[in-house]
Amino acid sequence: FGVDKDQTKYNPTEYIYGPYSINDDFQDIYENVDVVQSTEQKEDGTKETRIFRGVDRIKLMMDIIAAKEHDGGAELSFATMKNEKALTAFFPIHDYEELWQLERAW
Repeated sequence: FGVDKDQTKYNPTEYIYGPYSINDDFQDIYENVDVVQSTEQKEDGTKETRIFRGVDRIKLMMDIIAAKEHDGGAELSFATMKNEKALTAFFPIHDYEELWQLERAW
């Protein structure tokens, strides 16, 4: 995360925590009626509603893996690991329907 020191001395991930309050005066802060949810069918045929689509969850995981340690990440580079033969390839999508949709979008 690049920080313009002329604008702020804080990193983007600093001071973003706030406690949850059950006080009625604060409930409008937490409401999010425009959340886009995805419904995914599980292997047993039941449906599960999630806030993030599978591709969004994968992107979040990849970002956490690649993020700097001081930002809470593992600071690992997929490209470097592949170049150094620690990985032969990486395919984060296990859902073939999602993979097909992603390939179609590319």
